[in-house]
Parts: sequence; structure tokens; C-alpha cells
Amino acid sequence: MNLDKKNFFSATKNVAKRSTVAILCMLVIGFFLSAASCDKLRNGSSPPTAIFPERIITPILVSKGDYFASHTPSITQQKLVIKTATEWENLINNIYEYALEDFFVDTADRNIDFLQYQVIAVIDEPRPPIWTIDITDITEYTDKIVVTYTNLDTTRNLMAVAWQPYRVVKIPASNKEVVFDYDEEKKGGKGL
Repeated sequence: MNLDKKNFFSATKNVAKRSTVAILCMLVIGFFLSAASCDKLRNGSSPPTAIFPERIITPILVSKGDYFASHTPSITQQKLVIKTATEWENLINNIYEYALEDFFVDTADRNIDFLQYQVIAVIDEPRPPIWTIDITDITEYTDKIVVTYTNLDTTRNLMAVAWQPYRVVKIPASNKEVVFDYDEEKKGGKGL
């Protein structure tokens, strides 16, 4: 019976030694692999990043319309990204006084939460009254947001005065650069 116990303990010691050696080998290999990947990072390689597919952003209409450009000092043609309440108040003060209709689609949009939203405004140059301006697409990419806009033919009125169309929307707040892109191909399409 002593022999069996002796053989058993001897066999157990051998298994334990082999297991310990195997674990040590795995730790050493793991150490060298992690050291090699850290070395790659130090030498200018960047860690793998998740792929950010393009995403269409559905804007919320805040205001659209025109004002009589020939009867008031014209607002400069511009494309704006508004991220603060002060910038927003400046835009409202510049347009609201001369707007042909109520400026806000929903009066709740007067007080925009700039922690949640940013405002995109496109103000066109003075044009004959058949034209309007429209934001046709907003797409978010990894490094930027592209706002596509164009002029639409509304054939709504043939008055002889010049109007200055504008479109104002809000989208989720972001720190990404906003790029404006005029879509010549859609120019002249029928508006709403």
C-alpha cells in the first residue's frame, strides 16, 4: 500500500511541475506579445478604431421663410452653425424684425437647449420671389457633418421685389466640423 501512495504522490508532483511550467510559458509569451504591441504604439502605429459609418441626421425645422430684401438692409448671405444662446439671439434679432411670416415653426424653439442641440442656418442672397432655400440633406461622418443645401423654384409669387430666403434647423449638438455643400444638381427643383 505504501508503493501506491508513493507512486500517486510522485505522479501528482510531476503533473503539478508540468502545469506550473505551462502556465509560466503562457505568461512569458503573453508578456512578449503585449510588449510588442506597446512598442508598435510608441513607434507611431495607432490602435485599431471602430469604423463609423455615415449617418443621415434628420433635422428639426425651426424656421423657414423670406424677408423683403429690397425694403430693409439686406442680411449678408451666410451659412451659420450656432452653438450658444447669444449667437442664437443675434440671428433672431437680425431676421425676426423683417420676416414675412412668423419666424418660428413652433414657439418652443425660441429657447433652444444648446447642451442638446446646435442650430444650422442658411441665409441666401436676395433673389426673385420664386426662389427659396432648402437644406436637402445632413450627413454625419467620422470627422465632420455635411449640410447640403440648394435653391428651389416654388413659383409661388411673381412680385417684382427681391426676397431673401432663409432656412433654420436644429440638429443634435456635436463638436464635429460642419461643412456646407451647395447642390447644383437639385437647383430649380420644386419646393414645398
